Amino acid sequence: MDKLVKLVQRPAEKLGITADHFLHMFVSFMIAFVFGVVFSSSIWVLIGTMLIGVGKEIYDTKKEVPSGFDVNDLAFDSLGAVVGLLLSYLF
Repeated sequence: MDKLVKLVQRPAEKLGITADHFLHMFVSFMIAFVFGVVFSSSIWVLIGTMLIGVGKEIYDTKKEVPSGFDVNDLAFDSLGAVVGLLLSYLF
């Protein structure tokens, strides 16, 4: 996990956000983009992507060292999902 954080540290700093928020945005972007290209059903792609994000936050509250439910992470999930879906229309 440390290698992944180091990999995204520079782009996150350029955007002025934390590496964790960048990862949430990027993963949601990729999920929405791929499903948007494959299924081209915008509302279901957004719902599915956000359910994955909510599931991740619930998991964070249940793991051995809980980090809690972070609404800011969901905001970055939403941003990534919307941008990924919009770009999927180009393909």
